[in-house]
Amino acid sequence: MSEAMLHVGLVGWADAAMARLETFTWLRRACVTTIIDTDGRRGRAAADAVGATFVVGSLEAALREHAAEFDAVVIRLPLAERERAIRLAAAAGKHVLAVAPIAATELATQAIFDDCSS
Repeated sequence: MSEAMLHVGLVGWADAAMARLETFTWLRRACVTTIIDTDGRRGRAAADAVGATFVVGSLEAALREHAAEFDAVVIRLPLAERERAIRLAAAAGKHVLAVAPIAATELATQAIFDDCSS
């Protein structure tokens, strides 16, 4: 039986070293379809490195214009922006994986878990 492919959007990964980005090309049952980054040129370079089709300037725009193109997001944003992105993606029904820590305090982290699992 063949398993479905998970389509992934990378949020904030475009500034990562290309060697790090290329690890996403090794995923067996997932493929990167969308790069979400505020710098279009950097986003396009990241998309080329991982074979993504779409480059979008914000998570809001990605969810509005390309939501059907990805099932999950991997979020690598500064801590101050992380919680909002996690909540936005979860509210849109996306699977969310984020670099740690996901919030500045344990209480804030628990609130995110509670809100996103309900």
